[in-house]
Amino acid sequence: SIASSITHCGLRVVHCYYGLRALICTSNTLWSKGKKFYGCSKYKEIGCDFFEWVERQDGNENLDELKGQIYMLLVENREIRIENTELKKIVKVNEIEKLVRKLSKQKEKLRWYKLLVTKTKNDVYSYKVIFIASWIVFVVFKFVV
Repeated sequence: SIASSITHCGLRVVHCYYGLRALICTSNTLWSKGKKFYGCSKYKEIGCDFFEWVERQDGNENLDELKGQIYMLLVENREIRIENTELKKIVKVNEIEKLVRKLSKQKEKLRWYKLLVTKTKNDVYSYKVIFIASWIVFVVFKFVV
């Protein structure tokens, strides 16, 4: 892909070889210190070596370039806000899914405790029957013998 330059709302917007919006940067080298140039906004992340000097014909062009940068930053900011809102929705869904899993585990524990209580009630009933039967046997042997 080749670098491109378009005019958006009367402002020049420059794109790198990957089609990403180029930023206006300031040179820090000895031979061009302070001179403005376009550079890829993702230079460090993707290694794009796009470079183009900002040509100043008059003071208004530089102002237009800055206005263009501001406009593009506002557009990017709006896109990031929309993405952030979507991510918040995803996080809420993940939290709800965690709560549903936790609730399911609690329901399983409750079922287990109910089974335990039922078994304990059955055991108590059995012990009562055994106690009454042994008491009857005791009374019968005491009075019969």
